[in-house]
Amino acid sequence: MTKADIGAATFGPRTLPRAGALVALGLAVAATALPVLLHLTATAAGVAMCFVLGILVALFATAVVPVVLIFCYMFQNLFVALISPQIADLDQFNSIRAYNFVLTVATWAVIAGSYWMARREFDARVRTLMTATTLVLIVVGLYFALGLTINASSAMIYLRNIAAPLLLFQILLLVAQQHRLAVTAPLVLAATAALLFGYLELFAQDQLYRLINGDVYINWQLKRQIDAGGELFRDYMDALVVDFLNTPWFADLELRFYRLVGPNFHSVSYAYALAIFSVLLAAMGRWWFALLAFPLLLGVGSKGALAFVLLVGSGLMMRSFLGLMRVDAGFDDTNLLTMRLPMALDAMPRVATAHPTTTQPLLEFPIGAHTYAF
Repeated sequence: MTKADIGAATFGPRTLPRAGALVALGLAVAATALPVLLHLTATAAGVAMCFVLGILVALFATAVVPVVLIFCYMFQNLFVALISPQIADLDQFNSIRAYNFVLTVATWAVIAGSYWMARREFDARVRTLMTATTLVLIVVGLYFALGLTINASSAMIYLRNIAAPLLLFQILLLVAQQHRLAVTAPLVLAATAALLFGYLELFAQDQLYRLINGDVYINWQLKRQIDAGGELFRDYMDALVVDFLNTPWFADLELRFYRLVGPNFHSVSYAYALAIFSVLLAAMGRWWFALLAFPLLLGVGSKGALAFVLLVGSGLMMRSFLGLMRVDAGFDDTNLLTMRLPMALDAMPRVATAHPTTTQPLLEFPIGAHTYAF
């Protein structure tokens, strides 16, 4: 078997059949929810299920891996909140929220492993990017090994925060290189679900939290912060009260409200998710999402996410304007001479005497017309 055959066997043909949006989201829900549910029985069962599901998706549904991972990072904590009353202690609360990283590692192991087995078959630019990011991952791994000897818990957190973006970059790069992706429809559905959650939280926060056990989840978060020496609050709602745009600059306005946390129960991450969804969908011509997401971005109060949307949105509008300026007018205006010749209607008969063939059609225009071209 040649290296090209190995790559084809792993990734499949370049023109894979497009999975339906609902099927892709179904895989995403299963890969996100099942490990969380099994974690309540045994941590090993949850980890094993997550690895199995990640490997199966990477092998047999590679084209929808981006959708599965995006959904998992966006909605995993919603599933954790649903079962949060069954969580026994902070250790279980911390570990049960790590499955999105475990799923990332499982899919990355399959996809990156297939790349290294058939590396010469890839474009030179892809090989350069993979080599550079792999070297960074090696450095991160060495730093992690050193951190384990000092503080294992902190080392795990830093490993996840630094390695996850690099792993996701490699996964998306290789999947996009090998497959014709059809992620627009499931991406729109996932983004719309995140948007609807935000509006439910905006208008019916108490009722929503009671329905999904969001209050229990946030209380677990507060216990974790207090355990780490954080600020003490009377209840979970006090922890969500912020000034407008979460800055003291507007404190004199006395505009205080409950901050939105989103389905991932992390305000800043939710804001940037909405910002990225807004930019991507606006680039696809779906400006309605950005317009609906803007009030939620104000509710979250993330200044960076707002600035990101405004800057990129301005760039997209400028690109559209420049494209409009380059639209073919239907005629060649090179060396075209134009002039303006005002004509009084009472002077038309005298002009018609001198130039009957030119002015006769003008006299037949309605009286209200006052601009002519000939």
